Amino acid sequence: MTAAPVRNITWTDPDKVEGITCHGQPPRNPYATGYGRKIPTRFQVRYARRWHRVYAMCYSNVATHYIRHDGAELVLENETEYRLECASRGTEPDEDVIATTRKFSTLTN
Repeated sequence: MTAAPVRNITWTDPDKVEGITCHGQPPRNPYATGYGRKIPTRFQVRYARRWHRVYAMCYSNVATHYIRHDGAELVLENETEYRLECASRGTEPDEDVIATTRKFSTLTN
């Protein structure tokens, strides 16, 4: 048995994230099981001058969040995930946390 090929992952660039909105109720999940490839979330990210819905890809107890931009799926990097978490709580992101996230990011090293 051979393993399935792994696709390359393309990440969002935190410098292109211009804004985040968090709506109260997410759109309806199209999958009866709750798991799936394109589960809409209540978040939108303004990325490269356009608003994009944030989707979750979930096949177990952990989801990967991504947006569709120019026909590609871009996985949200840690800084944007942190900003989403702050938006969901209604708090402002802590600049020290963002600085630490950038310091240890594998995307910029």
